[in-house]
Amino acid sequence: MFTNELEEERASLMRTNRVCAGISVVIKVVFAIICLFWLFVVVSMIASFVNTSNAGGNFASDVTPIVLHIMRGAVVAVLFVILNGIFSETAKGESPFTLKQVNRLRYMALALLVYAVLELIFSASTAMFQLGSLNSGYFSTNDSAIITFDFAPLIASAVIFAFSFVFQYGVLLQEFSDETL
Repeated sequence: MFTNELEEERASLMRTNRVCAGISVVIKVVFAIICLFWLFVVVSMIASFVNTSNAGGNFASDVTPIVLHIMRGAVVAVLFVILNGIFSETAKGESPFTLKQVNRLRYMALALLVYAVLELIFSASTAMFQLGSLNSGYFSTNDSAIITFDFAPLIASAVIFAFSFVFQYGVLLQEFSDETL
């Protein structure tokens, strides 16, 4: 009976390793594609900025979207690096219930919170462009603009932060289990 449980545990661990290895590869491929697209957009935005600044455009209204896009891309890159770390270590056979993984989940929750704030700033700056507070070439047809706010990153941040406590509990259970064996 004990050998059956050990074999079942090994088989489960091997399946987990294979799945995590596959997810890690997918994350790396998607991250590379997103980086290429992000780089293309940043280069295009900078080229557009150089062309409009030579034509006498407004510096603040031209630079703000570029800076926000770069910051957003940096946060997304951090999220991908954290995700890759979580899955690649598990694919190598390490337990997901370590304090390192708990900290990664908490950093991911923080990065999603930063992303939500950046999205709000981006939305607010777009609304200011529409109202004409910043002269960017937009013409407002009315005196109101809508500032959108996406709650998904906030909810995801809260859920991941809560999962970090579940993983922390798993760390304690695993330590207790290792001590009793």
